[in-house]
Amino acid sequence: MNYKIFQICFEDRQIPLVDPLLTPFDNTSNEKPELREFHSFNRIIDEGFADDLDAWGVFGPRWRSKMRYEANTIKDAVDNNDGYDVYIFNHARVQNALTANVWEQGDYFHPGIKQVVRSAFIAGGYDTNALDNVMTDSTCYCSYFVATKAFWLEYIAFVKDIKEKLEALTGEDAEIYHGSANYSRDPNLNMFPFIVERLFSTFLQMKEYKVYSQPYDYSVYKNQINDFSKVLESLYGIKRVVVEKQSQELFEHWNLLRLYFAKTHPDLFNLD
Repeated sequence: MNYKIFQICFEDRQIPLVDPLLTPFDNTSNEKPELREFHSFNRIIDEGFADDLDAWGVFGPRWRSKMRYEANTIKDAVDNNDGYDVYIFNHARVQNALTANVWEQGDYFHPGIKQVVRSAFIAGGYDTNALDNVMTDSTCYCSYFVATKAFWLEYIAFVKDIKEKLEALTGEDAEIYHGSANYSRDPNLNMFPFIVERLFSTFLQMKEYKVYSQPYDYSVYKNQINDFSKVLESLYGIKRVVVEKQSQELFEHWNLLRLYFAKTHPDLFNLD
């Protein structure tokens, strides 16, 4: 499979630092900073950067520190697992262990995000049940994934449709959507970039793509939280069984445990 993993460079100094296994993508002009990575997603398609590719990924410049592994791990996963439409490299292992899905997690950091997306889904005629599903392996934050051209084209069309519905919101929904997303690195950003990175996981829930997910290694947190990493690993293991067995009883057990640890150790959310 002919593929590339682009790394978006927002500053000139980032370009020479790109890992040799990745391809620098110059976005130093950054014409639409309010769109964050989504602007580069569209440029790569619209300006022909992916014309000769079967698949590609578009990573932000902080991917290495977030994922906690090197580019060769990503390349080996893609090269050694043929036949998938999407390859996920989710860095947010803790978030996935402690929250039901990307929207519950989103509401924790960006209050109101699920409300406005639900309204956009209703306006677009989409099934809002997709926003409530418990998510496990087919979950990704920060757009750390590699996907086929067919996937990218359908996914981008979906996001553009949701964006159109979001822009047309009124009343309280519009105030939430256009207001600050409470992002510490840029308080001026509205909800859109944070909606985009969560729409990916919901889109996978709605479709029948074949997905490879890089297995989680909770030992990467060991130096920060010692053996507590095993607790997170166990919580995520229970959550996976909840989804596999579709067991409400197991869900209640997981829910009690994860709420206890989330409330007594809120600092865990900062690990990712």
